Amino acid sequence: MNQIHPEPLSGTLVDILEETAARYPEHGIFHVASGDTSEEFQSYPELLRNAKEMAQVLYRRGLRPRTPLILSVDASRTFLEIFWGCLFSGVLPAPLAHMRTPKADSMEAQKIFHVWEAIKAPIVADSSNERAFAVLTDMFKGTGATLIASEDLITEARIVDFQENDRYTPQHDDSAVLQFSSGSTGMPKGARLTHRNLIANIRALRAIEGGTSEDRLVTWLPYFHDFGLFGCHLMPMLAGMDQIKMDPFQFAQRPFLWMEKIHEHRGTITSATNTGIEHLSAYIGLRADRLPEVDLSCLKVWTVGAEMISAESCRILQEQLAPMGLAPHLLMPGYGLTETTLVATCHPRNTPVKTFTLDRKLMVSEQVVRYVPKGEDVAEFTSVGKSSIAKSALPTRTASPCPPTVWAWWKSGATTSSPTTSTIPKRPSPRSTETGSPPATWASWTPRATCASWAVPRKSSSCAGRTIIPPTSSTSPCPAWKRRSGSW
Repeated sequence: MNQIHPEPLSGTLVDILEETAARYPEHGIFHVASGDTSEEFQSYPELLRNAKEMAQVLYRRGLRPRTPLILSVDASRTFLEIFWGCLFSGVLPAPLAHMRTPKADSMEAQKIFHVWEAIKAPIVADSSNERAFAVLTDMFKGTGATLIASEDLITEARIVDFQENDRYTPQHDDSAVLQFSSGSTGMPKGARLTHRNLIANIRALRAIEGGTSEDRLVTWLPYFHDFGLFGCHLMPMLAGMDQIKMDPFQFAQRPFLWMEKIHEHRGTITSATNTGIEHLSAYIGLRADRLPEVDLSCLKVWTVGAEMISAESCRILQEQLAPMGLAPHLLMPGYGLTETTLVATCHPRNTPVKTFTLDRKLMVSEQVVRYVPKGEDVAEFTSVGKSSIAKSALPTRTASPCPPTVWAWWKSGATTSSPTTSTIPKRPSPRSTETGSPPATWASWTPRATCASWAVPRKSSSCAGRTIIPPTSSTSPCPAWKRRSGSW
């Protein structure tokens, strides 16, 4: 896949919602209730009106443009109204997972506190979860933090006296979102994303998936994660699609409901993590003779990302769903990270998943990555395609320094894209790094000294002495490429 160069960038996310609401007034979001399978439809014009009302509420509460606001909200409709209210008022939303476990030492609570310490922003949380809200209240007692009930904001927005001419007008290069990493290697790190970053990336993703207003996207991915918010909300909005949004916890309890909603809405696009695929596959394996009948022939795109992807898990699920009409070669492994706004690479549509096999023993004992043919004692890694992003999709680091990982930089086709701040290290000089010639088209810049089209299963703050022998194709290795101790 060649690097995507979309039409000249302009406008803001606010413009996208306004244009989509005007062009597709009957399209919108189906919010699936977490307690059952009922749905509440919110059209794009309705979301637009709700966002403008919420912007007034935020302003009256003293929140001004460029002021950050932590969003730890569960319900999808409530989250979106506050999120878009932030965009319309210039407030910077910082989405985080809501507290499902009402304990101060829970992972969610610790991440909320860590982010608050970094940006000292007011916190919006659900008071309907009384125990969790009480825990947050106790956690922040005496800190000076402001805790706001999401339900209060929604109530105020419904009765606010909205004045159109009071509206803030964001600019193309203004910051739009403070997106924090998932924290899989430690506490979350923040990236300041502009309207330009987000529009460039969701345009690239729309081109990758081939999405149009005739498509319908079904998802359970959470909005606090960039895959769920940017890839499964902003991208389909840009295209004018209908969106069917399940609750992540609902998926965890009833994974096959995901397939039922695709069948019911004739969904054409969906996305998942590798864990989600394996959870669904395990459920099908246990209940194969008790599953409702579904027709999945409507699906045309199924992206998989957010974590290391198992080709074997993809193959197993493909075989399980084939009798239900799932087309072959539908799953598209991809790689993304907060530092590239979202998508960095993605496998092409309707092509078989590619894998690389590496010498497991050599990789473990000597930290050497060597391509070998399939056989015993090999590790299989899934290709996630080539670079799909443009320079304008790369964000600026904020709130905390780069994580303690080694950053590398790769050339992608005829163009290169550069990080926007000095907090991200420069590309190493080839003259000081190579023991051969580095590949001409490595996929992307990524952390952990990995190429986005293959991966080293090791999270380390150093890769000194590691020899990397990545393949340039599925059949032949390229020359060795080694980082010498202390310098590139």
